[in-house]
Amino acid sequence: MAIKNFGYHRVEFEDIVTKVFYTQYLPEGKKKIGSVIILHGMQEHSGRYDEFANYLANHGLAVLTYDHPGHGKTARNEEELGFIYKKKPGELLIKVGISMSEFFNSQHPELPHFILGHSLGSFITRNVIQKIGEQFRGVVLVGTGSSMNGGSIGSLFLGLLNKVSATVRSQFMNDKFGQINNAKFKDEPNFEDLNWLSLSEKNRQNYLDDQLSGIDFSNNAFYGAAQVAHWGTKSNWCKNVPKGLSFLLISGEDDPIGDFGNGVKQSVGDLLKNGNKDVLFHLYPKLRHELLNEEVKKEVYFEIFEWIQERV
Repeated sequence: MAIKNFGYHRVEFEDIVTKVFYTQYLPEGKKKIGSVIILHGMQEHSGRYDEFANYLANHGLAVLTYDHPGHGKTARNEEELGFIYKKKPGELLIKVGISMSEFFNSQHPELPHFILGHSLGSFITRNVIQKIGEQFRGVVLVGTGSSMNGGSIGSLFLGLLNKVSATVRSQFMNDKFGQINNAKFKDEPNFEDLNWLSLSEKNRQNYLDDQLSGIDFSNNAFYGAAQVAHWGTKSNWCKNVPKGLSFLLISGEDDPIGDFGNGVKQSVGDLLKNGNKDVLFHLYPKLRHELLNEEVKKEVYFEIFEWIQERV
């Protein structure tokens, strides 16, 4: 097993200080070949990536996972779960992503650095690399997508809701989010509209049983998520992304977040048009949103590690 260290990193933003919970995984008895920071998805937490992080560390990579504001152990209490920051939630998510990346990269200045984001984490990652992309050798986007029709309008609407009722947790909005994603799978035995999450029923049940996952989002958190998704997928999103960055995009072919593969292909096209030459993608047939928790996860782990290893 890897050597694990836990801690909190202070991130100052506007008029607040956020203490971000993180875990470092370091190879035991092996030479480190690179570093990877992992950004988790919405309504979950970094602890769900423990097995994957251990796998990477056991193969020679230093790994850092952390909980976004409003998630996991970064939230100081139940009230903060599902709430990010009243004024600028999207900006805070990005600021934390940048700060945690710079913190971890500074711990291992001699190593080539990689960043991996899943779902919401993938959209935060796309914003992070617009700011500090030169610090990384490669980017892995898991369960990502492209711009959606009405994305900017939706973000504006959520911004208005955030102004008047930031802390409200609309049961309608939380239910609707699951129902929209679950539309293709609604006729299957239902796991509280979580069938879209994975083909693996075991993973769906694990998610339901996890007290730090599936927390209802406030209007504020939906707004922050919409902001980073919009900024990370709009037509010129990769304009400031270094052209020398390598990319691996992997998703399930039946992932609604990636528009069932179409959004992934659109993102690949955006990067190629930007001038990034090392861009690979892989759509796993029949699989859904959480590739890292599907029954074939070891195959996914290996694909990601092999891709990184070839670039160190």
